[in-house]
Amino acid sequence: MSETVERTSLNLRYQTYRLRDDACEARLRAMLLGTGEAKLVEHTANDDYWDDGGDGTGKNVLGRILIDVREELRAEDGAVAGER
Repeated sequence: MSETVERTSLNLRYQTYRLRDDACEARLRAMLLGTGEAKLVEHTANDDYWDDGGDGTGKNVLGRILIDVREELRAEDGAVAGER
């Protein structure tokens, strides 16, 4: 996969998680924030790019995207709390 295609794919996947409808976003927000500092891993042997390859050798790109989204949600929550 070319670097440009990979970057575009990652950006689209990331935006998918950021632009959910309100009900889904609330559930996703609660789930992600509820994971604390845990490393998030999509564990399956079916894919070694988006997932961990089943043995931890995959790239786990989906897990890393979810960790990034979780950090953004925390930052947003902190900004809102600071405005009060």
